[in-house]
Amino acid sequence: HEELTAKIEREKQRSALIEAQAANEKLQKSVEGESEGTRLAQNTLAFLRQLNVSVPDAQERLSLLRFFSEQATLTKQTEHLSTGTASLFLTPQDVNLKIQGAHRPGAAYV
Repeated sequence: HEELTAKIEREKQRSALIEAQAANEKLQKSVEGESEGTRLAQNTLAFLRQLNVSVPDAQERLSLLRFFSEQATLTKQTEHLSTGTASLFLTPQDVNLKIQGAHRPGAAYV
């Protein structure tokens, strides 16, 4: 009976440890997310302030911010593709590919 009670107590302690670790990890990820959000907000504000004089229109500044953000995302995606094992498949429409053959006088197009 004592052995069973000891096993139950150990399992309770393991469960408590796992719950505490999960709570700590959740808190850590939350803090990391808040930190990243704050960094992003500060960078965005600094970017928009830098353009106040040279680009007086707020919509244009936002368009530039959006453009640079999209470029950063595309660069990161390209980086991930180049260093991983993923494959990228493109259709001719994806790259606006047009194939034009040499035309010989008197030849019919197929």
